[in-house]
Amino acid sequence: MHLLSASPRPPSLVRRVGKFGLFLWRGHPPGVAWYLAVSDALKGQNYRGISRPALAAAVRADPSWRDLVSIDGQIRSRALDLEFLRDDLASRGYRTWLALAQLGWKFKRSAGTGLIAQRGAATLQLSTDEECEMMTEIHVAGCYDFRLPGEWHVVDIGANVGMASLFFAEQPWCGRVTSFEPFARTADAFVSNLALNPTLAPKITLVRQALGETDSVLSVDYRPELRGSMSLSGVGGWRGSATAAVERVSIRVHPASLALAPVFAGLGGCRLLGKIDCEGSEYAIFRELESSGALGKFSALVIEWHGRGPAEIVAPLLRHGFAVHVSPISPDHRTLGLIYATRCAAPAAG
Repeated sequence: MHLLSASPRPPSLVRRVGKFGLFLWRGHPPGVAWYLAVSDALKGQNYRGISRPALAAAVRADPSWRDLVSIDGQIRSRALDLEFLRDDLASRGYRTWLALAQLGWKFKRSAGTGLIAQRGAATLQLSTDEECEMMTEIHVAGCYDFRLPGEWHVVDIGANVGMASLFFAEQPWCGRVTSFEPFARTADAFVSNLALNPTLAPKITLVRQALGETDSVLSVDYRPELRGSMSLSGVGGWRGSATAAVERVSIRVHPASLALAPVFAGLGGCRLLGKIDCEGSEYAIFRELESSGALGKFSALVIEWHGRGPAEIVAPLLRHGFAVHVSPISPDHRTLGLIYATRCAAPAAG
């Protein structure tokens, strides 16, 4: 934003720039931030009350606001073809949805304050702020945007609501996706997303299992609003301290190589890509895959590490002949990051 350097600047913006910046920092779209900054209190359930002249003044201060229009006092996004309601997902994730709209995604409202996003063969039900982050990572930043030769089977370990699985199922090189998600309510949301995607769903098999190092049964805290950050020890520490009420759920953990045995047996001529994003369990999974010899079944992997840095995962990959790229995604490089690994074949003799 370049509000402070804009000229000419209406006097009202000078007086209210601090409040405007605060609401913008909290994630509100610019038009809503402007409304909140100039209003003493929220009135009713909708973002009403901003006048066309006020919005025009804001556009003069910051031309990026041109996407927003005021119709009878209701703020609407031209790109999203949506009105902003009070504290809804469209408002909180506005910048992400705008970037996705530029990539061809279309949006409509679902039940409550959620959204339905659609592009090509893919349709997604979005209901949490974390899913806004996932859309950014997968579809804007392109963290899984592989271009692979031949036919591949993908195993999605930590599949959550199916966003990555559906992305992989769209790719021309992907023949099959086997998805592992142990939390029952999260897996139910995955099934709901599959129902919205009848052309992609036949490629995907959901397995309601947790993978780890040993066979065990765990009692775990579960928070539905943070289902993308659930680990086998509860909410990941990188999400901060838990404050909301939690459910206590029982999770059965299977040794990784045994859970994956049906996938290995059915590969045929496919190569195997592993996507592993399981909120801290990746360390135990890699210990088991290496000790069992199953790591050699993979031709490529993308792994997100959580809390302990990449070294424990990079070492076995290098020992098994993978080329590795390490990409931290948090200021503290131990907290979060991505590892990309591809098995390198030696050049043919002669």
